Amino acid sequence: MDVVDRIHNVPVPERFLPIVFKALAKAVENLSITYRSVLEGLAGAPAEVISGLFLQTSLIHAGAEAIAEHAGYSIDAEGDSAAEREAKRKMCGALDKMEQIADEFRQAMMAAEADQELP
Repeated sequence: MDVVDRIHNVPVPERFLPIVFKALAKAVENLSITYRSVLEGLAGAPAEVISGLFLQTSLIHAGAEAIAEHAGYSIDAEGDSAAEREAKRKMCGALDKMEQIADEFRQAMMAAEADQELP
């Protein structure tokens, strides 16, 4: 059964969904790695800089999570093929990594705000 892409209104063969979600998972994972390296270089940065990056990472996580949930790729379902199970596992792992880095940016932002408030 084909799934209709709601944005472009074109059918997407169901067999391609695991490939699409593996690619999305890889993109989210790569973003989390990039943001982690950015975070490591932000020691002593002002809260305003960190807060912008926190917003970016939070939005990436929320968007990717919404896409995965909408397509049913955030939970296992009975009858999933091996490819679907693998794609879902990768997607959940990538979402967890992105959520973790967003939380680390939040913590860094709060620490920077606290440092700026000190006399």
